[in-house]
Amino acid sequence: MSIGISGLASGMDIDLMVKNMMSTRQLKIDKLTKEKIRSQWIQEAFQEVNAALARFILDRNKELGVSMNAVRTTVNMSGNSLTWLKGAVSSDPSVVAATAGAEALDGRVQINVQRLADNWAAASKTALPEAVSGTSLAGQFGLEEGAVIDFTVTTNKGAVRITSDQHAEPTEGVKLLKIDLNTHSLEDIARNLSQADIGITASYDVGIRRFFLQTSASGSYNTINIQDSSTGLGEGISGFMAAGGAGTSLLQMEGSFGQVVSGNDYAGVDALLDIGAAKGITKSSNEFNINGINYSLKNTGAATVTVSTDVDQAYEKIKTFVDEYNQLIDDLNSRVREKPNKDYLPLIEEEKKAMSDSQIEQWEKIAREGLLYNNAEISRMLYSIRTNIFKEVKGINPEYNSLFKIGITTEAYSASSGGKLVIDETRLKAALQEDAGSVRDLLFKAPDPSIKDSRVKSEESGIINRIYSDIVDGMKSIIDKAGAGNDTTLYRKVQTTMLLDFITKSSGISIIDRNIIDYEKRLYEMNQRFITTQNRYYRQFDSMEKAISVSNSQSQWLSMQLASFI
Repeated sequence: MSIGISGLASGMDIDLMVKNMMSTRQLKIDKLTKEKIRSQWIQEAFQEVNAALARFILDRNKELGVSMNAVRTTVNMSGNSLTWLKGAVSSDPSVVAATAGAEALDGRVQINVQRLADNWAAASKTALPEAVSGTSLAGQFGLEEGAVIDFTVTTNKGAVRITSDQHAEPTEGVKLLKIDLNTHSLEDIARNLSQADIGITASYDVGIRRFFLQTSASGSYNTINIQDSSTGLGEGISGFMAAGGAGTSLLQMEGSFGQVVSGNDYAGVDALLDIGAAKGITKSSNEFNINGINYSLKNTGAATVTVSTDVDQAYEKIKTFVDEYNQLIDDLNSRVREKPNKDYLPLIEEEKKAMSDSQIEQWEKIAREGLLYNNAEISRMLYSIRTNIFKEVKGINPEYNSLFKIGITTEAYSASSGGKLVIDETRLKAALQEDAGSVRDLLFKAPDPSIKDSRVKSEESGIINRIYSDIVDGMKSIIDKAGAGNDTTLYRKVQTTMLLDFITKSSGISIIDRNIIDYEKRLYEMNQRFITTQNRYYRQFDSMEKAISVSNSQSQWLSMQLASFI
């Protein structure tokens, strides 16, 4: 800005005059600034909605105990899903505990556990030579020069060779780990075995001086063979980890089967049980599912597992979902129906200077009302949800293929509500009691992943999957409109590919982002023109001041000359 005499000669308030002359331009800048701020507020409001939609899906899945196919955005269903739909009670929990999935049939199951599944395991028979943590192998066992530790552990998952022979050559399919008897300890060997990723765990307890080795999982499928070629470890010692021929191993490894012998094959043990009329069933684990019932074997013995539909718990789960759904619909409806107050626009910094913090807060609270009034993206999503939830679900029991048939309807439509659900408790509980599996299908049926037609896919989807699908479509349109903000991780938990189209088609720049960039460009240009024009006015007034000053000086000189003749 040019600096003039600023009214000393003319007696005018130049700053005020320039300000008044620039007022129209300033109003245009202020108006555009307010529009930019409002666009930013709208963007924030959209992102709040999207975060709420994502949390709705994730929280409801957690509450329902189901997982999400994050690619297709459908609920993963299996015999182990929805354990709240059925209840399972064991007559003797010390023998077997049980839970039931939705596919389990009501009734009683007799179970007789003859043997539990177990890992193969071995440990040092007696305490090993005393050593503090980190003591080398040579130091702990008094190994002389020429001693060699060399053994290979082979399991159904792979093989690892641990050797102190520094000239050992790698063998195809066998991990080779070299050790130094003077620097490595038993803890190092245990760590190397556990980290070899071949399905075994090893440990050495310094306190009791015992070495432990076992398969990571139970069952006869999990096999182990130790080929020990160690030499020079001492009199009567025929191996380090496993005994070879006469003698014993340095670690004195034994299990329930006796001494660990080099070259012998060992394996875990399968569980052996009778379930109902099915005799001699073997299982590699004590945890398994048969006919929708999840069994957990605890001990040998007999017990009866009784399965029944847990009507009250199932009702509460569905009611909770409906309540949260209604709350979400209420929030979305209120956002698109709340009208903006046109008398309250965003405040610029100059306006805030004349107000207190509480006044600013109250003003902006009102100014933020109606940001999403009549929004097309949210309204379209709400319409899709309302339309799809009451269409029949194809491919399931026709007696239970719509919400109406299990006692769930919508409340009467009004200006303040639309799409909210109402539960007839008696009818829903009756449906759960009569055919819980069909109720499950109605709510959670997932379409065949090969279906490409969106209409057919919706028809083949359960109600909750339809709701999720419509929500995700709405979220994508909102992301296109307003961007992802700071919640990208949240969105990817809902659908891993949610941001893919936004990034590939729009380079990650939303419609509102582009509008804000345009506002900033226009504001920059307007401010530049404002400064140029304001400086020109000041220069013109400076010139006027200088001219008046010269004129005043000339007048004063002339007056003095005339006065000298009087």
